Amino acid sequence: MANKVNLTGQVFGHLTAIKDSGKRARRKDGSSAVLWLCQCDCGKQTYVATSSLTTGQTTSCGHVKAANLETGADHHASMLTDKVPATSHTGYRNISMTFRGSRWRYRVAVTYDHRQHGGLRDTLKEALELREELRAKYWPGYKTQK
Repeated sequence: MANKVNLTGQVFGHLTAIKDSGKRARRKDGSSAVLWLCQCDCGKQTYVATSSLTTGQTTSCGHVKAANLETGADHHASMLTDKVPATSHTGYRNISMTFRGSRWRYRVAVTYDHRQHGGLRDTLKEALELREELRAKYWPGYKTQK
């Protein structure tokens, strides 16, 4: 039997562990996870698995993410940069290469509100133009934040 961890009174971001709720969540491997009753600093109570608390995966009841989505904070700010991902093969954000119709083409993919918008272009110049059009169309305040 594994040692039982007591998180009572410990703070994890916005959450304070109140008590072992007695509830268990079934894991993929068939074992169960202890669900802690937690008090969020916004006033809401929620149940969170021990590992989600101790690894930092869950740090609030969800109000932080909801607030960021409403205001666009963090969510859009990181996408508005032109910082090139380490995995980019084109040297540009939101632009990749794909082999279609027996030739290489530039694929533009801009994600907004969990939907991807984009298209294929033959030249890098055309791909960059499409990327800017899509950013201006789907990202609120893109032109002013850039």
